[in-house]
Amino acid sequence: MTLPTLQKRVKKGEVLFTFNNSEALTEGIIFLYRKKPFIKSSLYKNNVSYQLILTADDNWPTIKQLSEFANYKTKNYIRIAVIKEHHKPLILNNAVKIYGKAFFKET
Repeated sequence: MTLPTLQKRVKKGEVLFTFNNSEALTEGIIFLYRKKPFIKSSLYKNNVSYQLILTADDNWPTIKQLSEFANYKTKNYIRIAVIKEHHKPLILNNAVKIYGKAFFKET
């Protein structure tokens, strides 16, 4: 008799990080770029802050570490939908790769 194997369920979802200024945003993007440059991400801006929306595994430790650079984090889908609809998009789909690439030399 064999026992069923338990598989860890990966729950991907959108996570919103808000940065007060471009310096904090840049530090956060560089941190992510070093870890996983191809993560699905979009960057938005309003009059007060920058918003980075990531699609990632909830259990990915880097998500928790990124909170060090951001002043706000949420998985609230309504808040994320409002940002997508009403805030100015700066980079869609590959924000971490596009923004982060500017700080690294091509090899």
